[in-house]
Formats: sequence, C-alpha cells, structure tokens
Amino acid sequence: MKTTIFNIKLSEKDTSKIVKGILGYIFEKLEEDVNFEIREKDTEVYVNIILSSKEKQAQFIGKQGKVLATLQYLLNAILHRNFNDDRLFIIDIGGYKQKQIDYLKNLAIEAAIKAKKTGKDQILQPMSAMARKIIHTTLSQNASVYTYSIGKEPNRRVVVALKNKNGE
Repeated sequence: MKTTIFNIKLSEKDTSKIVKGILGYIFEKLEEDVNFEIREKDTEVYVNIILSSKEKQAQFIGKQGKVLATLQYLLNAILHRNFNDDRLFIIDIGGYKQKQIDYLKNLAIEAAIKAKKTGKDQILQPMSAMARKIIHTTLSQNASVYTYSIGKEPNRRVVVALKNKNGE
C-alpha cells in the first residue's frame, strides 16, 4: 500500500507542508523556482504562488485564468482524495485571482444598487461557476436583493432581483 505521494506521507497533517510539497513538485518538474504565501481559514486555504517574473506569471495564469484554474483543480483533487482535506484550496499567482474576486464583489454590489434604484432585475454577463458563487455569496446577506442563476453552461448568468416588502 502506498503511504506517500509527492514525497509526502499520506498521514501528514501540516497543510502548508502538503501544499508546498505538491505544488513544489509540479513547478520543480516545470523547472520553475517559486515561493508560496499560504493563508488558512476554516473552510478554505488561499495559496499565492510567487514566480520570478511577470512573463512567468502570465504563462501560468493562462488565457482567462485557465491554466491557473487547472492547477487549482489538480491541487483540490489531490488533497481531497489523498489527504481527506475537504476545504476549498484557492490558488492565486501574483494576486491575479484576488483582483478578479474584488472585481466580482464590486460588480455584485453595483448590480444590487442598480436593482434598487431602477426596480428592475439585473442580469449579469455569463460567467464561470466560481464567479457566480462569488456574486451569490457577496449578496447573500443583503436585505434588499436576492440572487439566482439562469441559463445553461457556458452561458449561465446571475440575476440580481429585488426582494419584496416581506423580505422574500
């Protein structure tokens, strides 16, 4: 029975050591020197990968963040299956994803303000499941609006709608 993966014991409990081991192994095979900033919360772990240059960062982010999304998917799959860690592991490179999250939060707030001002539902542009989740979460505690998704992938959108006077 295999007791190690990426030279890490499957019984290891130090999240930071595990993440650095897995991502370090991947980037070592790609002949890239990287550093990591890791912040842990109850339900998620944020991992910022620091590369030597902006060109290298762009290469590993990929067009519309697709390479970065693939790295995040792989890390989550490895950690969930092999280390029984069900938290969400968010991978960022040079703060790219954090800027994207901030943009989506602002978009959600602006849509809520516009919905209140105009009295009309605001239908946002098609976006990924992760982006939709950020919109939903940002407005989940808002007393004036609620959100729901419409459409089918890849054209699934978030609708920001006014709650009625009863809060529904």
